[in-house]
Amino acid sequence: MIAAPDAAAEAPDPLLGRRRPAAEQSRRSFDEGRRRRAAQRRAAALAGPPSDDDVARLLAEFHARGGRVTECPPAHAAPVNNGAGRDASRWTI
Repeated sequence: MIAAPDAAAEAPDPLLGRRRPAAEQSRRSFDEGRRRRAAQRRAAALAGPPSDDDVARLLAEFHARGGRVTECPPAHAAPVNNGAGRDASRWTI
């Protein structure tokens, strides 16, 4: 069973003199989240691409933590897993 928020704990709306409906609170929460995400996107756009020094520093930190660079095969070398079975062996890319 999901516990409902305590209605007595909600503060009354100063303009209406009563509690806000749950839909209004939900909408305000949704709008606040959307504003935060937009602010993060704006900050990332203003920061621009990383400089060569930043990339070198991040790569050095990655290697210092035990990371290693691997090379993946090209996409056309990946197996075809679409249920075609033996018919897929005759397909070309």
